[in-house]
Amino acid sequence: NSRHHHVSQMAARYEEAVRYIFGNANFSLNPIPQQQRWDRFTRLLDQLNNPHRQLKIVHIAGTNGKGTTSALCDEMLRAAGARVGLFTSPHLHTWRERIRIDGSLVSKEAMMDAFDALKPHFDAEPNFTPFEKLTALALSCFTRAGLEWVVLETGLGGRWDCTNHVEAPVVVGISRIGFDHVHVLGNTLSEIASHKAGIMKTGVPAFATPQAQDAHEVLKATASSVDAPLTFVSASDSLVAAAQAMCGGNLPTWLKPQHQEENYALAAAMVQSLVLRGELKVHAPGSDSEGGPMGPLIRASLRTRWPGRTELFSVPPGPGGPRSTSHIIFDVAHNEDAVRGLLANLAKAVPDPRGTGKPRVELIFGANKDKDAITMLRMIAAAIGSDGTAADVGVVIVGVHLVASSHPKSTPPADLEATGRAANPSAPWDTIFPGVFEAMASAVSGESPMCDCTLVFGSVFVVADGRSALARLRPDVFAPDDWAFEQSTEPALL
Repeated sequence: NSRHHHVSQMAARYEEAVRYIFGNANFSLNPIPQQQRWDRFTRLLDQLNNPHRQLKIVHIAGTNGKGTTSALCDEMLRAAGARVGLFTSPHLHTWRERIRIDGSLVSKEAMMDAFDALKPHFDAEPNFTPFEKLTALALSCFTRAGLEWVVLETGLGGRWDCTNHVEAPVVVGISRIGFDHVHVLGNTLSEIASHKAGIMKTGVPAFATPQAQDAHEVLKATASSVDAPLTFVSASDSLVAAAQAMCGGNLPTWLKPQHQEENYALAAAMVQSLVLRGELKVHAPGSDSEGGPMGPLIRASLRTRWPGRTELFSVPPGPGGPRSTSHIIFDVAHNEDAVRGLLANLAKAVPDPRGTGKPRVELIFGANKDKDAITMLRMIAAAIGSDGTAADVGVVIVGVHLVASSHPKSTPPADLEATGRAANPSAPWDTIFPGVFEAMASAVSGESPMCDCTLVFGSVFVVADGRSALARLRPDVFAPDDWAFEQSTEPALL
């Protein structure tokens, strides 16, 4: 019985720690001036003996695609035989997704050990944000685990982001820059880009995906002013071609959209630069035969799992269920640039079981109030067209189910519908489902013979709820270690 007591005691302590980390999540803006916050975090790192200086750090910023790039870098570094920590945000099912060690979620035990050591420092400065606490916790977990490498994704922006206390990363990457968090980062692409460009450091090789002209100019000017060698990659780079060749020209679905090929090119170029400079030694079988040292790393990268990015599930008929397989795609696209990329690349990702060349797609869409839902809904409206054929996106959109996630900031579906109808009165908008679970239950029921695939998008929270619903409805289509199954063991954050 003492073991049971220990387990429940541990669970209570863990829940208390999680509430402590996220308890002051300020859904409005933090009023503390940036320089003051910066200095405060500098003091904290000093008190912790500057854990970031004991690690080789790969630093990544960008509006969309920085998580994909981070996940791919992590997979390639581990394939080289390195021990790697990965820090990303936000999370889908458990906040421990944000801190990964050697490919696995940080254990509750390791997290608690680090937290117990950090808590007195947090108590001394009661205003640390959840993200600052998480960053300190991650760096602490990584050094305690004896890791050598860390892939660090910025939280917001770059220049003033607390991850940017890393003075000497070994390589820097900047993914696509677009409009999101404009209330913090500014209303023009140039302003936003100058924040992201702030992670470039003197003499440290930097790589970037193709950018809109304004962002491109800012990145070039910043690189030149800090004397950082900057290379722009593209989807036609040889490393992308090498990856395509390894899978017979057919990349995994989640990497098929052009923006994902660009993120792939970014991650591969960053890791290749580490190999060429001798920073990363490749201890992997087969590194001589196929494509030199990058060969096995590219092969490994194709196994990367990064949920909620053009993520395709094929759900075979259940017992007593429908006669045909249901296809579902989850994508966390939640801003203008991401939704544009998703809609433009739908035809590459959506299965076409009837071979018509125009698969029929139902959308499940929801958005948070702090995001630009109006622009996203207008893009959906335009993709459907006045006669409802979605001619320009290569698929036919047969329904748009507007839903609210479980997040307190989710937009009421009736508001989404009013906006959608104003943009395109003839589009098939509806609010028939009370929540994401009911919409997912319908999607896998096979009751909609008109539909070849269901696309779930618009918000990280809609995707998280959708994946959780699918995991409850059809656990058999998930890997047994999928994060969706972790959710039930976590205290609610909201």
